[in-house]
Amino acid sequence: MSSADFSAATSRLRGTIRIVRSATMAVILSFPLMGCFQPLYAPNVLGDGAGSSQLANIAVADIPDRLGHFLHAELQFQLGGGSIPTAPLYQLEIRTRQQTQVAIVDRNTDRADSASQTVYADYIMRDRNGKIVTNGTVTAIASYDRSSQQFANLRASRNAEERAAKLLAEQIRIRISAALVQKT
Repeated sequence: MSSADFSAATSRLRGTIRIVRSATMAVILSFPLMGCFQPLYAPNVLGDGAGSSQLANIAVADIPDRLGHFLHAELQFQLGGGSIPTAPLYQLEIRTRQQTQVAIVDRNTDRADSASQTVYADYIMRDRNGKIVTNGTVTAIASYDRSSQQFANLRASRNAEERAAKLLAEQIRIRISAALVQKT
C-alpha cells in the first residue's frame, strides 16, 4: 500500500469517526427531550390523552343535504370506527356550504371542460356542559372533468362532493385531536 492510499484511507476513517461521534452526541443530548414528545394518536400513560377512546366519545349531530350525509358518515367512521357513542363526552355540530367553479371553457362548444367543488365546513365542538372545546372552518377542493352528457356531469359532481367530504372529515378529526391533546 502506498503512502497516498494509506493517507486517503486514514482520512476516510477519521471522517467516519467524526460522523459516528456527532451522531452519538446528538442522541445523548436528545435524551432529556424524549419525555416531552407525545404522539397524537397514542394513548397517554396516564390514560387522559386524545387517544381513540376520547375520539370515540364524540357525537356528531346530523348535517343536512347530501354533502352533509357523506360528511356525517365519514366523521362517524373516522372518530369512532362507525359506532355511535352511547354516553358522548362531546357534541360536534357542523354547517357546510359549497360552490362550483368552472376552470376551463372550450372555445368551440362554450362548455366547461372541468370544474371544482369548493366545500367549507364550519364546526364547533362542545363538552357536556356546553362549553366550547374547539371550533373553526375547514376547506376542501375537489376537481372533476365535465362532458356533454348531463348524467356524467351530475355523477362527477357527486363524486367530487364525496371526495371533499372525506378530506373535510380528516381535517376536522386532526383539529379535534389536537384540541383534545392541548386540553389535557
